[in-house]
Amino acid sequence: MGLRILGFLFVACITWGCSSYPDATSIHGTVITKAVNEPFELKFEGCPTCGYSWFMEPVDTLKISVVNKTVQSTNPNPGMVGGNAIEIWTLAGHQRGEYQLEFYYKRPWLDTIEKRQRVKVVIN
Repeated sequence: MGLRILGFLFVACITWGCSSYPDATSIHGTVITKAVNEPFELKFEGCPTCGYSWFMEPVDTLKISVVNKTVQSTNPNPGMVGGNAIEIWTLAGHQRGEYQLEFYYKRPWLDTIEKRQRVKVVIN
């Protein structure tokens, strides 16, 4: 019986793509202001067990770089297919200026982008 439930969740996740979840970023619609080399976090909700991940459009890494990227499960049954998680991106700006970062949510083997999120960052 447990395998049937797991199978259903897997099929449901593939069918509906786990992409019906709204963007859950702590910075949606705001501007992040930080000092040079001061790290900051961006958080995005996703469904990595369904094959989805957040990606960032390429940027000049001399100006902004990804310091770390982690995933924290929000599923009460970790490891279960279809479980949601929060992707936490830690970035740092290395040169003063205003930057528009663009993130997109998709399965890496497909061309279809499910969601986009833009973040304005000001480095002082």
